[in-house]
Amino acid sequence: LHDTGNSLRDPATNAPVVISDYENICAIFPQDVRKILDEVSPSAYPLSLDKLASYGTFKLIPYKTVNTPFALMLAYLPDEISVDGHIIENALIAISSSPVSDGGAYTAII
Repeated sequence: LHDTGNSLRDPATNAPVVISDYENICAIFPQDVRKILDEVSPSAYPLSLDKLASYGTFKLIPYKTVNTPFALMLAYLPDEISVDGHIIENALIAISSSPVSDGGAYTAII
């Protein structure tokens, strides 16, 4: 889903942030990373940042929603993201603690 209201960016680099839930993106991670993330609940992913440091660029992205005035999402910086044949470089993928789609119609918010 290309959400024109998705203005989430990394505050340090201003890179855009794509949001997906773990089940939809877990395959991009090595087994060691999946093991670390499988050991905690999704809401505790930000607490795993120190354990993930040797597996690539992981960072915390602050965000807010209507019901949440402040929270952090764990995000990963892949080499690139491909969406419908279009390459997005220098974008992060944030791991939502809940599904991004109620009915499964989409797997990420761009």
